[in-house]
Amino acid sequence: MESVSPSPAEEQRSKLTRKERAAMRRQRLVAVNDDREGSVPRLCIDLSLGHLMSEKEIGGLVCQIRQVYGANRQADRPMQVWLTSLDTEGSIYKASLRKNDGFEHYVMNKTSQHYSAIFSQEEIVYLTPDSPNVLTEIQDSKVYIIGGLVDESVLTNMTFDLAKKRSFHTAKLPISRCMKHAERGTFSQVLAINQVFDILLRYYNTGNWESSVVAVMPKRKGFIPK
Repeated sequence: MESVSPSPAEEQRSKLTRKERAAMRRQRLVAVNDDREGSVPRLCIDLSLGHLMSEKEIGGLVCQIRQVYGANRQADRPMQVWLTSLDTEGSIYKASLRKNDGFEHYVMNKTSQHYSAIFSQEEIVYLTPDSPNVLTEIQDSKVYIIGGLVDESVLTNMTFDLAKKRSFHTAKLPISRCMKHAERGTFSQVLAINQVFDILLRYYNTGNWESSVVAVMPKRKGFIPK
């Protein structure tokens, strides 16, 4: 089998020390985080739903935020991530400080403001599995909202109804276009926040929905590639 030569970028990274690689990743995140020209996709986790969750569910939420940050930090092309409605006196912020080492230094846009006070209605696309609209591309001009809700009983249509009430555009991931039902499984398209983010991040880096969805979809859901 013919060997594939590493790219110049890969060769450069291989020569860096661990500390130098970490510094390079952080610089890349800072540049993306500070971009206000609309040249990178924006992903926002809406943390205004904390009152709907138990302490255990909030613990799961902050763990998923940690996984989002870790994936974004490792990506060759990170996305700009926002945490909105993050009240520094609230339970989500306090749990984040307890459970996520270095949370206060995460290179993310953190704000106590609601996302609707930051982004225009035309920019907002609320991602919800109950939407009738399938996401076909990621646009730099849009901001994609993920509801910061970890609900063990799964509140059907919760985020969709919320978005519809505010007249926001909605979309769902193209799971059904990429995968089909296996013989058994839950067949639920409700994913964890970090799983939704991982699919979006993979697509942003590869341009391929099928490989992105297949790589992330948990096997217990009962989906297989088409």
